[in-house]
Amino acid sequence: MYEQNVDDLVKYQMDTFGYSEDVAREEVVANSAASVLTDEEFVRNLYNNEHSLFEQIRKFFKELAETFKQLTQSASWSQDAALTPENVRTVAEVFDRVAADTAYAERENAVNSPQNKFNFVDYSEREKLGWEGSKSIVLYENDAQLDRFVQTAIDDKSIHKKLYFGKIPSELSAKVFEKTGVNVAGYNFTLRMDEIRKMLKDHGQRAKEANRGQQPITQKDFARIPTVVLNPDNIKLSDKLFEGKPVILFEKEINGRKTVVAYVTKKHMDLTVQTMYLVKKKRADPLRRVMLQASSCKRPKRLVVMLPLQR
Repeated sequence: MYEQNVDDLVKYQMDTFGYSEDVAREEVVANSAASVLTDEEFVRNLYNNEHSLFEQIRKFFKELAETFKQLTQSASWSQDAALTPENVRTVAEVFDRVAADTAYAERENAVNSPQNKFNFVDYSEREKLGWEGSKSIVLYENDAQLDRFVQTAIDDKSIHKKLYFGKIPSELSAKVFEKTGVNVAGYNFTLRMDEIRKMLKDHGQRAKEANRGQQPITQKDFARIPTVVLNPDNIKLSDKLFEGKPVILFEKEINGRKTVVAYVTKKHMDLTVQTMYLVKKKRADPLRRVMLQASSCKRPKRLVVMLPLQR
């Protein structure tokens, strides 16, 4: 069917059944659906590139297959029907198989792939070789190198490099998808020099941040970003986009609430840090604490002392 000209198929529908062109095109799409959705290569690409759509289609056909199963045996189906119980069941099985196989491959990859300091999945030697000498990409090595990367971003605004900490591990990508519906499996966790400069400009002034109830971002805080992202207390999808891209918030309590905001770039498979907030840990007013404690204590009973009368 893939080799046939679509216009010829539409013309066949119009000539044979007297359909209008619009109806004929809908029939061609319906008739080809089963063939396309049982093509494992197509379904696997859908899983990797449009995971949310993959899950929607998978759920639809799974429920439809269950509905067909519950129908009486006496129901008859035309052999020319676009979707019969048999091919609906086949589509559902293909989607389930691709999901299971890909999830297994991801788990195996996570187990067998080397981990770097922050437990991101490290890159293969082939990937590292491909980026060797790159003018725009730097691979994380250690904290000293990260500190130099940040300092270079501060000192030279003409440089626009990005640093890859490693790939998002499967366990984290599963949590992100569960909480946000966004697939970041195998994405690079990325810090760009442009965003470093913007973060320090927007959130690096002590007086300005104090008015917001926040702590200023310092150069040392960039090394803490991976800890927040890899072990968050909360993950949520922002209701705002960054240049049309989905934005994910990672929150963690570490002497106050730290929030790392990152946006998703499908083209380069990057999860890139956009900004970071450091909310101060609230401290109880010591005077207020003493007053509260005092007010909660029972008042001592009045003492009556009888003194002898002097004559």
